[in-house]
Amino acid sequence: MTTEECNLLINKALSKVQINIEESCLEAIISESQGHPYILESLGYVLHIDLAEDDKILTTKNLESSMPAIMGFLANEFFAVIYSKLSPNAKKILVEIAKQDKIVQSELAKRCNKSSGYLGPYLTELVQKEAITKVERGEYKIFHNLFAKYVLSLPQ
Repeated sequence: MTTEECNLLINKALSKVQINIEESCLEAIISESQGHPYILESLGYVLHIDLAEDDKILTTKNLESSMPAIMGFLANEFFAVIYSKLSPNAKKILVEIAKQDKIVQSELAKRCNKSSGYLGPYLTELVQKEAITKVERGEYKIFHNLFAKYVLSLPQ
């Protein structure tokens, strides 16, 4: 989703529950969601639940204090589902990808101490299961920054 679409969606949802939002909080929510609809919805859901009943303004402080709950919700409801469908070797490769913003296959092969050919089927698996995206030929990135945090938080 675009920034404008996110902005409209958030403001529409908040107007229904008569809650206002600081501009800096709105920008932070859009940034954290990276325009991903489910993650945006999850951020809003957890923030609304965590907001004190008498609070009528969402602030960046609310967002910061709710991040552990947001990550827990996303981990249980979304990220664990994606991760659980991956083969053990794909999971190992995913950890290396999660450490980078973007990575080329040859660099990934060095980090994994494997050949590029060995990585091919696992990269295909990761793309097909939507854990990573192919930026361009031979270049990959994890599908979402919060998913990278989740992957890196798991015991290795």
